Amino acid sequence: MARLLEKLPPGRALEFLHKIVDGICGRAYPRYQDYGNVWSLSEWMEVLEETMTYFKTAVGKNMSEEEAAQQIIELNSDLQEAITKCLKGRKEEIRNALVESVHAISSAQLQDFDWQLKV
Repeated sequence: MARLLEKLPPGRALEFLHKIVDGICGRAYPRYQDYGNVWSLSEWMEVLEETMTYFKTAVGKNMSEEEAAQQIIELNSDLQEAITKCLKGRKEEIRNALVESVHAISSAQLQDFDWQLKV
């Protein structure tokens, strides 16, 4: 993730990160057309997946700010700051999206139960 995210022009990192979080939360992900001049298609897929995984893992494992920062220590300070700011501001939103996705997989409601008793 490090070397690929650093290809982003200065000032576009926060916008990109917020669009990733939007995608995690069920809204539109960033579009390749908007970033095609920054990354090749394979790099795009890689940076998208790694960034989503970082946010989901940081929130899903309930990492402290220090633990989350440790995961991105190899990035330049501007990117670290942008990621930390985005994570801090939208942590609850990401958590809700993760809970909803798990709930959708394993709904606790009983559906179409056959009440007939075979004796």
